[in-house]
Amino acid sequence: MKIKAVLTATLGGAFEWYDFIIYGFFLQIFGHQFFPQASSEAEQITAFIIFAVGFFARPIGGLVFGYIGDIYGRSRSLYYSMMLIGVATFCLAIMPTYNQIGRVSTLIFITLRIFQGFAIGGSISGSFIYISELSEPHNRSFWVSTVSIGLIRGVVFAAVVSGLLISYLTYEQLHTWGWRIAFLSGATIIILARYSTPLMVETPYHSELVKNQQIEKSPV
Repeated sequence: MKIKAVLTATLGGAFEWYDFIIYGFFLQIFGHQFFPQASSEAEQITAFIIFAVGFFARPIGGLVFGYIGDIYGRSRSLYYSMMLIGVATFCLAIMPTYNQIGRVSTLIFITLRIFQGFAIGGSISGSFIYISELSEPHNRSFWVSTVSIGLIRGVVFAAVVSGLLISYLTYEQLHTWGWRIAFLSGATIIILARYSTPLMVETPYHSELVKNQQIEKSPV
């Protein structure tokens, strides 16, 4: 078992889930900033719909990143998914609001949420596969369970960060720039992905498939 590779994979999952879930804690702000409507209720409903869009993108991401993992390797698939959600989260943190560029901001926001869900779909399933293939049969269940633990760490981290920002920033600060700090914190996954590449060894199972030329051409 490559401990460092497992820890990197689960930490990546925690950051990715943080980036995805932090949206829910600031949903009311996003409704006002990017989907202005006649009433606050309509803004929140629209924001919830966009929240759901990210979940609908997850199965598609699972197919695409699963294909990459089967053809080019599990570690490369995880790397690409971490980079994608990191870039999408960073773009969310710095993008202009509806008052600045109008409906274009709404379209960009929706697109970035789709990319986030797309990446999460590949990351979660990819992490389970990656760690399962790295672990030995006698302790596989234990190590695979660390993926779920990592995801929960991401949710807790999102709750802590949002709680601190809501507690210590004023209403105006939170709506103007405070929510951006939450996304910038999650965007550090780009750094994690960049410097974890040497740690993410390929699984013996996939290496054996490559060696024996048993890679499926259409593994969907």
